[in-house]
Amino acid sequence: MDKKQVLFISSHLYLFWTLGCYYVFELLEEYELILIVNNEYRCDPFFQKIITFPQIIEVIYLPKSSNIISKHINYIATINYTFKKYQPKFIFQYNHTYVFNKYVFVKASELSPESKVIHYQNGQILVGDEKFAYEKSINQKLVDIKGRFQIPFSVSSLKFIYRLLRFSFHIMDDLILPSFFLKNINHSFYCKKRAKRNFFHQYFVFDRIIQQKLFKELKTKNIIQIKCPISTVSDKYNKFLYNYSERKQIVIFPSFGFFSLKQDQKVINNWILVISILQKKFPDYNICMKLHPRTKNSFIVEEILNYLRNKCPKIELLDPALNAQELVLSSKIIVGDVSTIIWWASLLRNKVVISIRMNQKYGGDEMKYYEDILYFKSVKEFKNYNFANRPITKRKKNLDDENLIPDLRAALDSLYYA
Repeated sequence: MDKKQVLFISSHLYLFWTLGCYYVFELLEEYELILIVNNEYRCDPFFQKIITFPQIIEVIYLPKSSNIISKHINYIATINYTFKKYQPKFIFQYNHTYVFNKYVFVKASELSPESKVIHYQNGQILVGDEKFAYEKSINQKLVDIKGRFQIPFSVSSLKFIYRLLRFSFHIMDDLILPSFFLKNINHSFYCKKRAKRNFFHQYFVFDRIIQQKLFKELKTKNIIQIKCPISTVSDKYNKFLYNYSERKQIVIFPSFGFFSLKQDQKVINNWILVISILQKKFPDYNICMKLHPRTKNSFIVEEILNYLRNKCPKIELLDPALNAQELVLSSKIIVGDVSTIIWWASLLRNKVVISIRMNQKYGGDEMKYYEDILYFKSVKEFKNYNFANRPITKRKKNLDDENLIPDLRAALDSLYYA
């Protein structure tokens, strides 16, 4: 075993730029890295730039799979290849419920038994109702599918069909195929761990409130609060990644655009009001807006954009596919409601981040839990806020508390020597 080697498994490319790359940058300071990533990373110029670091000794691309059986074959083949070649001290996984991550944990116990599996926080973890957020995401997808393909069924009927198909897929993916692809001893270990939902040795999170939540949900104390790698290494590496210069700009990240103009009308009009308020409060700032990247291919988004162009001709409407991180780094003020990028921006040292609740029944107050986000419970409250008397500045955390929280490498050192 090489204590200076880390196997790092990344998820979707956009989440790599949200957090994954900052783990990699901090780990590069002390460890050699083996990366396992999806095939989409091959074509990303920013990723190809990162892997030029000599400390990254191999990048293993997960092959594309044409069906569920070939997917499991590729998973086992990739994992066997990795552990026969490397015996890393630490294995970083972004998830403990996806079947590939479960396979990694189980096979590591056989082929690299001294390796410690770390479940790293890969993005914003909701303090509030995650089930509602999931349901909302499903609704958004089904509304888009119904409109795009002119399906005559109701959304509730489509949701029933979707759940039935998802349940069938889950049985095949998580129960039947693992029993076939794992040896008997591995499969019994898999089933035991599956019952306890703890396919990890340690779980790294950034906030005490999230730590307390996971203590209860996962029924384990192996959850460690660390400093977010963005706060420790972003100043050094953002200039390496992105070509930007900060200017007097406000960038808005709303969460609408998934439903029709008619369905989203009230929320969109609220955002139009917010834009007019911003124009009055910050007259010398350029204002731009970027919708969620998933709206880029939505058949309804052009109607919404045309409506915004007519109502707000002076603001810049950006391509939803643009890199959100680079936009944040180029702007002084970031405004949104519940978008993940708002949470990401709050982790930077020098940004003013504003969250305004937009009439959501559930989840709209999620940002009130984060002390580096200036949260408003309504557009009216935001309108009445006097920025002249109470200028917005990034709030300072208690430094004594901050110094007690280990950074990533200190947390790994304590695990290694323990």
